[in-house]
Amino acid sequence: PRTAIFVQGMHAGENMNAVMKDLVPVGAHMALKRPNMISFTKKNVVLLFEDASPLEFWSPKNETNMSMVGWSTRRRPHGMTFVHMFDYRVLE
Repeated sequence: PRTAIFVQGMHAGENMNAVMKDLVPVGAHMALKRPNMISFTKKNVVLLFEDASPLEFWSPKNETNMSMVGWSTRRRPHGMTFVHMFDYRVLE
């Protein structure tokens, strides 16, 4: 089964945190990828469109091939990006 990493970006707002919490399982509640997901709770410096090396670093450590990054900027508030990897390298 595929495992996914859920990452909060540097400027993830409250709305993004709420969406990420809804996708993360709570108790017996079945969420998006309940047994096959890893949630990073601290805010991380992830600039996907400039440098994807943090995701490529975390992927082999956690044996994952999917990631979801929540971020927010002034021009594009409340963004969420799904990342697909192959051989621990970002594909799309």
